[in-house]
Amino acid sequence: MRGLIFTLAVLFSSVASAQFAPLGAQWHYTQCTLSFPYTCGPVQVNATGQVVVNGITCTNLQIAPFTCVGVNYIPVYQSNDTVYRFLYNVNKFTMLYDFNAHAGDTWNIVSNNMYQPPPAPLLDSVLVRVDSVSYITINNQQRKIFYISYADSTHIPFVFEGPVIEGIGSLNFMFPQFVSCSPQATAFRCYRDSSLGIYQLNNLIDCDSVITVGESEIIKGDRVMVYPNPFEDKVCIYSDDFLYRTYKLVLTNTYGEIVYKSMQRQALNQITYDWSFLPKGVYFLTLESDKKILQKRLIKL
Repeated sequence: MRGLIFTLAVLFSSVASAQFAPLGAQWHYTQCTLSFPYTCGPVQVNATGQVVVNGITCTNLQIAPFTCVGVNYIPVYQSNDTVYRFLYNVNKFTMLYDFNAHAGDTWNIVSNNMYQPPPAPLLDSVLVRVDSVSYITINNQQRKIFYISYADSTHIPFVFEGPVIEGIGSLNFMFPQFVSCSPQATAFRCYRDSSLGIYQLNNLIDCDSVITVGESEIIKGDRVMVYPNPFEDKVCIYSDDFLYRTYKLVLTNTYGEIVYKSMQRQALNQITYDWSFLPKGVYFLTLESDKKILQKRLIKL
């Protein structure tokens, strides 16, 4: 019996819900302007302290610099597996994440539909759906990963879909952002807290580096250009190694699905691809040779 109790305790600890926004937690994202020269830079969210709002003890999240969320301090709290955030203009909490959701579940995301700070008077919402749920292991900790999409495709006021990790949040951005606002934070870089440690999607990009998209970029000593980014139809990729090596190119969407791939040796040191057939959204480009792997994040307007 004692062995059974021990086994159940270990099993329970491995699947117990992760705490969202523990004090000291940090999230790093990329935000990009939507007009030339398409400069991208870091956005940081910090769990800075606790605050009591409407009788509820919350974690205060500080966002810097300005994003299309519209405010820079947002109180959040977690009840069981559900995360709520405070909306100043209506003086109430609304649900942000349900970490106990199952495939097919839906919930409403509510926010200001204007990107001014409060008291912006109007609200808007969008219904999101959980398409699938699986598990990933981060630093020996098992976390759920959800893939969400818009359940009502006729009304999409926010940028808020794709993968969501239990205890970390959306890998697009933690909060929904207004589709007509610029700049938009569009990419997760890394997360850290004292319990989980650091989780970084791409160790080729620092958590807080500044990127000028479309100009030469140095990625661990390799000169590669991808431009324009964001793009509307055609993308040009330049690499010093195209003349000497065979590259495998893979383009995936936020669900991990391959939407384009090729493998060939180039006669020139640059290639132009016509990806006008792709829907608008975020994509991940991987260039792989026998020498190296380069990864880039692309935005199609």
